[in-house]
Amino acid sequence: MRKVGLDINRPIELHTGKINPTVNPGLAGEVAWVRVNFVLGPWPSPDDPDWRATYDDIVQRYLDRGIRVYGLIGHEAVKTDPDTLFQEDHPHPEPPEAQAWIETYVHNFVSIVSHFRGKVSWFESFNEPNNWYQGRPRVSPYWFAKMVGAIYRAVKLDGGFDEVTLITGPLFSHNNDDVENENSIGSRYLRDTFQAGKEFHGWEDIRIAAGSYPLDGVGYHLYVDQGSDKTPDAISETIGHYLDEIFGILSQEDDMASEKKICVSEFGWQSHVVGEEKQEENLWVAFDVLCNDPRVGAAIWFSTQDFLDPQQPEPVWNRFGLFRDTGLGPGDAKLAYGALQDVAMAESAVEPLHVAALAISLKGTVKTQAGIPIESASVRLIGSEEPLGDVGPAAVRRPDAVSWTRIITGFSGNRWNCWQKFVMNQVAGITWDEFKDQAVEHNPSLRDDGYVFKANKRYKLPEQVTAQPVVAWTRIITRFSGNRWDCWKAFVQGKVDGLIWDEFKDQVVEYNPTLIADGYVFKVDKTYVLPENVLGPTEITWTRQLTGFLGNRWQCWEAHVRDQVQGITWAEFMQAVVERNPTLRDDGYVFKADKIYVFPENRTKPLYYLFASTDQAGRYAFEELTTPGDYELVVQAPGYHPYRERLSLQAETLHDVILTPLGARMVSDWSGYATAPIKVQKLIDQALSMLGEDPDGFDSLSPELQRLATGSFYPDPLHFHHKDIVCADLVTICLHAAGIDHDWQVTEPPGTPYNTSYAANYYRPMPNHPKLRKVADDEDWSPGDILIYWNGNLASERVLHVNLYVGPFSGTDRSGNVHPPSKGYDVVNASIDHLDPSGVEVGTAVRPVTKNFCLTNRFGYQHVQRMRHMDL
Repeated sequence: MRKVGLDINRPIELHTGKINPTVNPGLAGEVAWVRVNFVLGPWPSPDDPDWRATYDDIVQRYLDRGIRVYGLIGHEAVKTDPDTLFQEDHPHPEPPEAQAWIETYVHNFVSIVSHFRGKVSWFESFNEPNNWYQGRPRVSPYWFAKMVGAIYRAVKLDGGFDEVTLITGPLFSHNNDDVENENSIGSRYLRDTFQAGKEFHGWEDIRIAAGSYPLDGVGYHLYVDQGSDKTPDAISETIGHYLDEIFGILSQEDDMASEKKICVSEFGWQSHVVGEEKQEENLWVAFDVLCNDPRVGAAIWFSTQDFLDPQQPEPVWNRFGLFRDTGLGPGDAKLAYGALQDVAMAESAVEPLHVAALAISLKGTVKTQAGIPIESASVRLIGSEEPLGDVGPAAVRRPDAVSWTRIITGFSGNRWNCWQKFVMNQVAGITWDEFKDQAVEHNPSLRDDGYVFKANKRYKLPEQVTAQPVVAWTRIITRFSGNRWDCWKAFVQGKVDGLIWDEFKDQVVEYNPTLIADGYVFKVDKTYVLPENVLGPTEITWTRQLTGFLGNRWQCWEAHVRDQVQGITWAEFMQAVVERNPTLRDDGYVFKADKIYVFPENRTKPLYYLFASTDQAGRYAFEELTTPGDYELVVQAPGYHPYRERLSLQAETLHDVILTPLGARMVSDWSGYATAPIKVQKLIDQALSMLGEDPDGFDSLSPELQRLATGSFYPDPLHFHHKDIVCADLVTICLHAAGIDHDWQVTEPPGTPYNTSYAANYYRPMPNHPKLRKVADDEDWSPGDILIYWNGNLASERVLHVNLYVGPFSGTDRSGNVHPPSKGYDVVNASIDHLDPSGVEVGTAVRPVTKNFCLTNRFGYQHVQRMRHMDL
């Protein structure tokens, strides 16, 4: 991780709120960080809309340049100055005004963290608590431990901001008058803070609950060797010694010290003391030490410009700046400014190249048909390697490759700690946003424990369950600069299964021998080959485009899919092709030669995806995109049909989604339903539950009912009638589900083979029929009435079609089709899958119709007659 940063001075004028001119990304150049002090200024709190708008502007300026923000939320984030309120050590009782100030401070801290979630993730607290103020440290270790613990509880345990990194308020250090001891270094203050926290402020409870003491790192200010006589070697030695002392205390007090960083958020030398040339030299020396020390997480120069400190008893000029107080132009810059730019450029030369990102994003809301926002819907944006492979949060899409079967125990920590330790670099096909929700689904006890893993409990975690895909060195990249570790993090870690770092660092040289001559550094102007997973031939994606084809789904299956795409059946294709090409419904399920359709294909390269979960307002957003291209949006929520749509994203795009419910599905609107005999209710329910595409209805049936469907005779998934539900099947299944006898003999017309319950002729009228009777035209309609259709003289002709009257109904069927009450549907109709005279495929679904349509249109037959089962 890059470390070089710059403090931008106080970002606003305290009395007016005007943004200061030092807030200028152009001055920051190629640094990785800028330190922003979130002072309140003239506003009462960070909840104020004007305060938020001002700092939104400030933060966004740097994010747009690819510069990260390191936030300081100190005492200036509270309207009242604490003055000497926290200087007393171990006060008993604690002054109520001190507790009130801390409560306000913590509230404002959480407000700022929450507002900038997803934009700023590193924050430090009270600035230089150990600095001398009126003869004593401004904040005693007792009070500092209380603040640090309260902030951590509010942000991490109560707020759930697991991804945020909380650094302690930065400790001030110096060696004025050549004094170097545990007070000047700050090590004693750090030790006393730990001890006060453990003894008085519940730090041990926090460690048990969160898996860590309430700090993710130690903030530190290095103002050492400030004289002009100090040599580079002496400065290097002093900085190293101070870091050793601080890290030594951290290691003694915290058994997780190795996972935490020292963030040097201020260091520098005053040009009027050491001279501008010496200031430049010292900058180089300090950054060299700090950037090469793995214990350091950030190294931030103080400051951008010289300034007059009005908070001192007498105004004092601070000359630490890279620019003189005369201005911020080229003529105002000191030598150290150029040095900082060189340091930042040198560091970025071994980091991935930041290419200016295009303004590409996808945002929208997910709602019900009634316009109600759906919270916690899963939203996935799927794309190929070109648009998504280099996007940091993207994961490799590995269908069915993750199983929650790994058992762990003895682990304590929050979900973020668990993700980092067990999942992030070990399991492909799952993102952090998915993990944090699914971990609770699979381990519901986490809710009771405040979303914290307990060492004495067992938990289920995800693991890879499919065979490792083949690793092939076939991916071509260019315009990348960085070392092998940077390349590993950018393109391989978490994205290529079956390869570890130790293998990669050697193999990447074997495949790219020019790296040896270039000092194992990738060059922007060169091309390299990298590893990627080559998937098995049954990996199916709907990414192939087809045009110029005219025909129905069966003809399309025969011409373009069967024997060409492995891993998909006819039944799956006939349904999925409509889901991904919804215009087919409007065109009678016929492909038009002048339209473009998406088709399945077997991929040999993996897809990538981004994941988002909708908020309370149903909103989702993907703002990490950098490459125009074709994507697939998939939205899922419990109780709703999945939503899929192909999108071509070229710019900032708004795309709202409406989900249709599974929920109650179809419901009876018949006024007599509630008081009807149970047999009638069951018959209606069964008929309504089968509405939708035949495969959906067939799969919903029990094995006993499936055997009553014609499709059960065709187990071959490639057969035209696989899972087909014909007209007579519908009636028979509904009668059977209601417990109504449907066993009788059919002998007419004489010699007919259509004498089983799979044929419409089975429901014909016969003299002395044991179960069925004709219904007179003037008789009221009753749910369960069977309509039969035929041509010619029924005495010599067979019945050709049947369907079932069930009374008025409405809702959403199994395939997501919406049938509103206004349509007046009251008859459920099924038909054998076949081609009509014009070649249009029909009979592929159980559909709703009206009795008026049945009586007047008669589906093209000459006659229609109602029949009624005597048990009804």
